[in-house]
Amino acid sequence: MRVVEHPGKPFHHGIGWFRRPGPGPQERVEHFGAGAGSWNVMRLYPDRDLGIVVMANSTTSCDFNPVFPLLTKATWS
Repeated sequence: MRVVEHPGKPFHHGIGWFRRPGPGPQERVEHFGAGAGSWNVMRLYPDRDLGIVVMANSTTSCDFNPVFPLLTKATWS
């Protein structure tokens, strides 16, 4: 599912997962979703065995990018 089948802009598309084009190795894949009054993004970091989901009571995206570096550095048990 993480293999890029359709390179494009602004995302490369696998089967249900996206990767942003960029230099160097891609360390994550992500998927976005929205519904009636909700919005979310899920990121998987396969090399770290880590998955993080951010959900909001909103129908529009928020600037979630600063949150993920903080969460990936947290101690998870």
